[in-house]
Amino acid sequence: PKELSLTLEECRALTLENNLDLKVQLISPAIAAEKVTEQEIALRRSDELLRELTTILDGSPAGIAYLRGGILVRCNRRFERMLGFAPGAVAGAAFEELFRHRGAASPAPPEAAAALAAGRPCDVEIDGGAPHGQPVWYSLSVRRAEPAHAGLEAVAVLTDISHLKQQQGELERLLRERDLMFDLSDVGIAWLRGGRIERANAAMTELTGLAPAELAGLPTTELYEDRAAAEAFEQ
Repeated sequence: PKELSLTLEECRALTLENNLDLKVQLISPAIAAEKVTEQEIALRRSDELLRELTTILDGSPAGIAYLRGGILVRCNRRFERMLGFAPGAVAGAAFEELFRHRGAASPAPPEAAAALAAGRPCDVEIDGGAPHGQPVWYSLSVRRAEPAHAGLEAVAVLTDISHLKQQQGELERLLRERDLMFDLSDVGIAWLRGGRIERANAAMTELTGLAPAELAGLPTTELYEDRAAAEAFEQ
């Protein structure tokens, strides 16, 4: 069945010429105009919704991609920029190879590819190499779009965590320096919690004559000659 908009004379001529059995529905111009108007309104609403969703996706600080069967179908511009792709160039790329671009240290981690194939959620960190001389790190989150769907469709969210990794590295460096000063100090130092020793440096073990295992958990009162001396010091 197919709808045609014909005048009555055109319909009669078409029927006679082709010996057709046509089902004709007469619609007044007013009804036809109303029908067209409703279609135009619905089309405009669809276009507006598409523009709004596109604006939201393109304005997102995260890269977002839609995958089907392990192949990238579409993504926002942020996803392309984060991986160094030109606009539209990433469409059709295999998920496993997305992260080889721009000299990334590795493709998508095997656990992420396996989770995608099995439809399981996955959250991993990816070493993005150093495309501009600075280390780049991504957090990749993969979630199945519709578990009940027959096909394998998923959404991948890529977040740049380079700044967080840099802060983490700085914190680890400070902790190493603190531990070095703690361990090499000639003064006996102990960390206390709830009136007990949690950790002591080498100088403390030498001064007390107790092994590190003996100091761990030891009440601080045991470091004094007697309880009275301990209470007098704490007061």
